[in-house]
Amino acid sequence: MSQASRPVRSLPGLASGLAVRWWPQLVALAAACAVVATTITGALGVGDVIQTGLRRLAVGRLGRIDAAVVGDGFFRRSLAAELAAGAEPPRLACIPGLVLPVTLAATTATPAAARATLLACDDPAGLGFEPPPPPLEPGTLVVNRRLAAILGAAVGDTLVLRLPKRSAVPADSPLGRRTPESVGRRLRVAAIVPDEGLGRFSLRPTQAA
Repeated sequence: MSQASRPVRSLPGLASGLAVRWWPQLVALAAACAVVATTITGALGVGDVIQTGLRRLAVGRLGRIDAAVVGDGFFRRSLAAELAAGAEPPRLACIPGLVLPVTLAATTATPAAARATLLACDDPAGLGFEPPPPPLEPGTLVVNRRLAAILGAAVGDTLVLRLPKRSAVPADSPLGRRTPESVGRRLRVAAIVPDEGLGRFSLRPTQAA
């Protein structure tokens, strides 16, 4: 009986025999497994980095806001005090504010317009953004750097803020108005803040500034 035709009586013997006969295929299989393992490890690492970055971005846009009660319409000014009185723990601060989609336009010789998110709040410093926003006087507003660059605005310039008028009839209905109406007001730029913290405020987890 030749050595090649001898029966295999143990698992190690079978493994060694297969390794001797099929070693090129085993080397190729090991290399493929190494490539797959490296790819999966790299994908998991990239996924963790992206998840950490998105979480930091979402949390940074909220300052120290733990929860937000969002409504479609306006509310009573005393509602915030009533919610704070019944909050747990009692020292929880409840700050009222308005968050509306608006349009800002420059008043220069070459006017530019851009859509933005308006945050109107009596106590913006209480929202916990770092650095805290500068104090505002009546008739002024603060914009971030990206919006200022789009509008070509600088500190001291005047911008036209346009608020959309609310209608009881939706615009997409047959009786709705096709041309949206808005109310405009001129405001002076008091400061330009960086595109982080308050400059990236948003209640929606989007990547757009």
